[in-house]
Amino acid sequence: MGKRYSKKPTLKNKLLGINIERVFLTFFILLFILLIISQIALTNPSIRAELYMNEEIEGTPLKSEEFLYKHGELTLKSLGKGNKQDAKILVNGDEKAVFLDDEITIKVRNGDIIEIDGSELSDYIDIIVVSKSDNIKTDCLGQKFRIKSQVKKIIQVKIE
Repeated sequence: MGKRYSKKPTLKNKLLGINIERVFLTFFILLFILLIISQIALTNPSIRAELYMNEEIEGTPLKSEEFLYKHGELTLKSLGKGNKQDAKILVNGDEKAVFLDDEITIKVRNGDIIEIDGSELSDYIDIIVVSKSDNIKTDCLGQKFRIKSQVKKIIQVKIE
């Protein structure tokens, strides 16, 4: 019978076989540990605030769903001699507009709460609802509100 030649493992075969497996295993373990550390870090609010840069993503409506809401328009007029620029119109607690002119028109949706922030006013200012779109059910046309140094709820919008 013939001689059998035994293949001796060469250095090249050892490097390619064993070490690549070890490298992949080590790499996987390190990535897994890094994933766990990052998830633990994100549960801490102070660390999350430092790591998470884009805060405006949270709390904004999806653009594709905006067509589901019916819009209406309200026109408010400021009366009086006071500094009307200090009166702010709030929609659901967020500043929507400032009285740069005597009249201002704002877009509203069903359920919106309209408030006037007069906390910076030094004198009284009167706000009157001069017009509304036809789809707004709330009976607010012609209503007058007197505001000084306060935040006052004026309307909760109901749209058909």
